[in-house]
Amino acid sequence: LVQAEAPPGALFGNFRQLIEAEGISSADIAFYFLHWVTDLAGAIPAPLHGYKGCEKFVLKFPQSVLASFIRSFPFLPKLADTPPVELFESFLVEWWPTVLGPVPHGPGAIALMRLVIQAQNAEDQAMLQAQWRVLPEEHKSTLSREMALTGAADTYSISAQSGGPAFLVYYSPAFLRACLQERPNAALPILSEVYAAGRDLFPLSAKASCMSVTLFIDKLKSCTADRIAAAHAEGYCWLLVKHNSHEAVVEQHPLDALPQLLLERGSECR
Repeated sequence: LVQAEAPPGALFGNFRQLIEAEGISSADIAFYFLHWVTDLAGAIPAPLHGYKGCEKFVLKFPQSVLASFIRSFPFLPKLADTPPVELFESFLVEWWPTVLGPVPHGPGAIALMRLVIQAQNAEDQAMLQAQWRVLPEEHKSTLSREMALTGAADTYSISAQSGGPAFLVYYSPAFLRACLQERPNAALPILSEVYAAGRDLFPLSAKASCMSVTLFIDKLKSCTADRIAAAHAEGYCWLLVKHNSHEAVVEQHPLDALPQLLLERGSECR
């Protein structure tokens, strides 16, 4: 939730079904997430050190991330009586940084709010908003359309888009933050190309409105923007490869192996 990485259907769908099936109350949900925090805190205990406490939150958890988790807690119990899409949209609106101006409206509103949350810190958020304003219309339309799909039966009240499957771009926040620091004008176009390739592999359909597909971009996350751009000159290409009906992975392949790969798996590569 705190990174706005997943659409609400993928994020809340199964949990919401469990809540409805078991009659779980908002108090139960609040207790569950409190227990989750304490469980996470104890993931790396340090009983033999000369200080008391646990290392997970002290040494291996950025304070901003922990603060975001805690800040999100008032939203989670609302799942007991609030539809996931409505709850996620209210989260996006409330978390919009006031220093960036009024809450966005229009076709790109949901995409921009999700991307700003993924950027996390104030400097990167301002940089991302600036890049969004000058983003070529082709990329802006792709991100606006794809990031406004919910993976659920309901649509947002703003930036409403229907159909599916919706995409969860795994590692999108980490990729964005790294790319904004190195080459700000490359971050959103690259992400747009990933979404566009995903849509080629998983065509939009009304029957798939309640489905979500995960696109893994860990290969991109682990590369600098310069390395991503230099792949072709070094004899490689980037492909999004469909692994099954719910997953596709960004992979790097040698250009000289591309004809054989397309011959064998052409319908599964973009």
